[in-house]
Amino acid sequence: MNESGFVKRALELQSLFDQFSEGGSWMSFTERDEPEPTNLGVQDSYKVTRVTADAFWLLFKVVGDHDDYHHTHTIKVTDWRQDDDFMLDLVDDAGHQFHIKLISPDLEPHLAEQWNDWRSYKAGRREWFKQADAQLYRRHVEIAATWQ
Repeated sequence: MNESGFVKRALELQSLFDQFSEGGSWMSFTERDEPEPTNLGVQDSYKVTRVTADAFWLLFKVVGDHDDYHHTHTIKVTDWRQDDDFMLDLVDDAGHQFHIKLISPDLEPHLAEQWNDWRSYKAGRREWFKQADAQLYRRHVEIAATWQ
């Protein structure tokens, strides 16, 4: 795949995540040998940072990130599946499974409230988050670029 093909693929993959970044979502994580998932909570956003022929790297930020690396993560996605528009399942290079689901305000009002409160908080600090997010993005693009 040439460079324009990778760019096109990155844009296609990013479009999968845009609805989850814009509409509010939560994520869970299941380790390879563990039966029970761990709730990673409501997520702020998702960003594809690198694409190769057989994988892509995804940056995701948990609500409440405040420029804190503990709330910002990059994974190398080696497999993914989307059975409907409201959920997305990912597998990383270590065999961990990530499940992403859009928040349903009618069924999950407490999550919808948390999402709306967070978006209002961020909107009131737009410039600060713009700078912080740019710095975190650059850091995680570097992480993806040097991933072995």
